[in-house]
Amino acid sequence: MNMAHAMECVQEGDLFYRCWIPQDVQQVRAVLVFLHGAGEHSGHYAYLAPVCLQHQMVYVTPDLRGFGQSGGQRGHIQRFEQYLHDLHFLIQRMHQRFPDQPLFLAGHSLGALIVIRYVQQYDVPIRGCIVSAPAFGVPFRFSALLIKLLEVTALFSPAFSINAAWLAKYVKLSWLRHVFPDPERLRRDPLTTCHYTAGWLKELLHNGAAALTNALHFSVPTLYIYFEQDPIVNVTFIRQFYEAMRSDHKTCIVLPECGHSCWYHPKKGHIIQQMMQWIVALTP
Repeated sequence: MNMAHAMECVQEGDLFYRCWIPQDVQQVRAVLVFLHGAGEHSGHYAYLAPVCLQHQMVYVTPDLRGFGQSGGQRGHIQRFEQYLHDLHFLIQRMHQRFPDQPLFLAGHSLGALIVIRYVQQYDVPIRGCIVSAPAFGVPFRFSALLIKLLEVTALFSPAFSINAAWLAKYVKLSWLRHVFPDPERLRRDPLTTCHYTAGWLKELLHNGAAALTNALHFSVPTLYIYFEQDPIVNVTFIRQFYEAMRSDHKTCIVLPECGHSCWYHPKKGHIIQQMMQWIVALTP
């Protein structure tokens, strides 16, 4: 019934993914691929599997390159396109197994940005996207000196890594404290990633800006979820993208509280129910 530890070889590293398949394959309604956020891994979202199975959906959630059990240096990417290539490989694998079922892509934060960039750059039939707090940028401006330092470091030493959880513990930066509210808890999960490289951050910021610039090229049906106040990502950019995207079928859920992940929200059960109803409406 499930392929919880199926692994496939992708480019230079191994792509680890979890996949749950309804027992009656002939009744599969759709395929949902979910991408986690930075520092997380697919195990954090395994709880969505039973809900998908109840709705006769195949549920697939990979560990992004450099995170969890997938290959690559922790918290590092040479080019953002590697994320897109990995996702494309996984989509092709699912299409081979379920060629007649519609595909839905979902992601949180970094995962949401990857979903958006994939749709903007790949001509693949996607029935709909669910994006939660897409990481278009941070909620503050980098100084010119810091940007220059990042560019130089990313150019000459892109794999230079920093333990962001350590910084959050010892450096008084409110943004880092929001990103890592409990560094000790993170260290107790061996699959959680706290290390990030200059090259990774440069690629993240560059592709966040590119996604905004190309918002008009994002026209698939979309369920958009974000907090009114998000201490980790730039809410202004999130609103700008939603307003600019050209989709005849877009729905927005705005949570009035201050937070970043709706998947840990006290009312996440209701949010998941809305998500399932939205998918079912697109798969009559």
